Amino acid sequence: MTCSFKLQDEETLYSIKLYKGRQEFLHFIPAFKPPYKVFATKGVSVIWSNLTLGDLSLHYQGASPFQYSNTSNLSTTEFTRGRLEVGLSSVTLFTSGLYGCEVSADFPEYDTDISRSHLHVFVPPEDRPLVTGISDRYKSGERVNLTCLCRATYPAANLSWFISGRKASPAWVSPTTIATEVETRLLTSSSRLVMPAKDQAVVKCVASILTSFWQSEDVLVSRQEPPMAPVLTDRKGEGEASGARVAGMWPGWPVVLVHWWRGR
Repeated sequence: MTCSFKLQDEETLYSIKLYKGRQEFLHFIPAFKPPYKVFATKGVSVIWSNLTLGDLSLHYQGASPFQYSNTSNLSTTEFTRGRLEVGLSSVTLFTSGLYGCEVSADFPEYDTDISRSHLHVFVPPEDRPLVTGISDRYKSGERVNLTCLCRATYPAANLSWFISGRKASPAWVSPTTIATEVETRLLTSSSRLVMPAKDQAVVKCVASILTSFWQSEDVLVSRQEPPMAPVLTDRKGEGEASGARVAGMWPGWPVVLVHWWRGR
């Protein structure tokens, strides 16, 4: 994170302070000995700090304030502009939050200004979305009931359904539910799609997080065509009355019998 400042005319720097929420986790105050200090703050682990004050450049590795043996001249130097860069390590979900940089001018005004910005921690899933509930074939009139899961993310993934390239009807999609994993505190998103079986359709579940990540999983849904019943024939020799009987039947349909006779 970076904080730059430029003071108004006739103002000089008194302090630079960094906050997470309302808690101060780092400051640089030229009049103090040592001027640099890092405070223990949950989720914030400072690995380095680069400070530029006019033509002066200071680099601090880690949180130790005793990295420059001679800083007495800082208290007598008037700084009017500068930049503070801080690197964080061991980032966790607790690192996310509202951060602030506060710059104060020295005596006599002690004018203070603060700028704030949110830091978001992003945890992508380790695997693609998981679609369950698919069958090899569906009969005519059956319903397709699918569930899509996106596990262990932060923030929670947004799940969307597409059928053969078109967004699924909202009437077929249940609202996304979100569950928190006990150990990691990461989030698992779940959504269900219930639709009528089609001759053939490619169903896609898309998982997206903010504008930084998206993945999808495709499944093929096919409807089984009912088989035609076998044709039965019965023929007699020429010169005698002969007949044939044909029966054709679709499952669930009434039987249709066709008879014919042929005389001499």
